[in-house]
Amino acid sequence: MAMCWTPLSKISTDRDNWTIKVRVLRMWDAINTKNNEFISLDMIFIDEEGSTIHAIVRKNQARTFRPQLLEGRVYTVKNFRVESTKGEFRPMHNDIRIWFMTITTNMESNEDMNSIQKYCFEFADYDQIQNQCYNYTYLIDVVGKLVAVGNVEEPQVNGAPRKLRNLQLLLKEGKEIRLSLWGTSVWQIDEDVYKNNPGPFVLIATSTIVKSFGGKFSLSSTSATKVHLNLEIPEDGFENYTVAKIFDAPSNEKKIPMQSLSDNKSATVNFVRSSQESSSAISSMINTNDATKGENDKSSQIEQIRIDQTSNVEDEETDDDNIPINMLYKR
Repeated sequence: MAMCWTPLSKISTDRDNWTIKVRVLRMWDAINTKNNEFISLDMIFIDEEGSTIHAIVRKNQARTFRPQLLEGRVYTVKNFRVESTKGEFRPMHNDIRIWFMTITTNMESNEDMNSIQKYCFEFADYDQIQNQCYNYTYLIDVVGKLVAVGNVEEPQVNGAPRKLRNLQLLLKEGKEIRLSLWGTSVWQIDEDVYKNNPGPFVLIATSTIVKSFGGKFSLSSTSATKVHLNLEIPEDGFENYTVAKIFDAPSNEKKIPMQSLSDNKSATVNFVRSSQESSSAISSMINTNDATKGENDKSSQIEQIRIDQTSNVEDEETDDDNIPINMLYKR
């Protein structure tokens, strides 16, 4: 007998015995950056309707549930608490969220679940990024053309060294913006891939925050951030393709391998609710970029340059906002 489940759009806070069938879109460890303390195991679920919800496993239950859950897999989840969404650093737009309980059960689905999409983002354009500056209610998903990659540095932040890698992105509006990856996020980008391949590269970064210094806006990673480079997204559910192809690169140009450069087994807001919409959004960005950049994109030679700008940290209460960017590999 087939099990019945409720769409995410229909669950509410009035009971705890819901049954849902969802894919784990992303999963990550929520970390307090002030003391590096583990807070919770967090996930984003998505169902067949394309609805998404933030799900949380408390610190004291993480050891039990972590081995039972894998990013990308589909599960039937039963008996969880639903509560109104509160506080800052929300990874996506939903008025409710899920908390795992001791009695929560989850069973991996062995059925063909291609009907549940594998990717879903809430991309912000440049105006929305500006409006979210120092507003940490919602985290920002961003897509852009990667134009510069910095070395891994270890600046002093709140009296202790912290790993940092700065990237430069070209957005669809023709604006460049810095993305600072902090902590273990620095290893989600391999600078050798960028230096040794002709590109182009389309980068997606999830769950970032927006800050400004000297009148310039910048993005910083959080513990929820996941980076995708030239992500393969199914279009209309038929075939996978690498987003780099939409640049219409010459046929003799070296193929760029798809990179999902993340060890983090881990959206404000222009909603992108399907793989097809994601593909359209990226295609639109590339077409705009090609018209805007002009001469700057004609040369693929990599040169090392020093950029006299500053970097912002993930922790909003830090006073150390004056960290220089080191050498960048820029196209």
